Amino acid sequence: MWYQNSVTQNQSQQNYVVLDPVSSQHAGEYSCAVKGHEELRSPEETLTVTLQFSQSAAVRNAAIGITVVISLVFLAFLWTLGKKTQDSVSRTDPAQSGQTHSDPMYENISAVSRTLVTAPHGEPTG
Repeated sequence: MWYQNSVTQNQSQQNYVVLDPVSSQHAGEYSCAVKGHEELRSPEETLTVTLQFSQSAAVRNAAIGITVVISLVFLAFLWTLGKKTQDSVSRTDPAQSGQTHSDPMYENISAVSRTLVTAPHGEPTG
């Protein structure tokens, strides 16, 4: 019989324990005893489970993180650039942005230029 932290784990008659897959919950003190003589347990042995993070996985995860951050920064830059270009066009060329001048000053200049007629002697008439 096998014990983990003094608790019976299984009734196996094997002289070994298979932990597949092993996890952190398997860590602890292990001992065994012959069935029928449970009071005569073996000395406890400590099983320590540590996570090993492979270097290749760490490099891969770092590369993915860096790629995501660079992509986000690049997209933000393009969005900002597009926004500035759009604002610039709307300020410099009102015809492209669909805006027209409705200021009375522009209407008056247009009306004056149509009504101004030059007399034969070079004097404006009105």
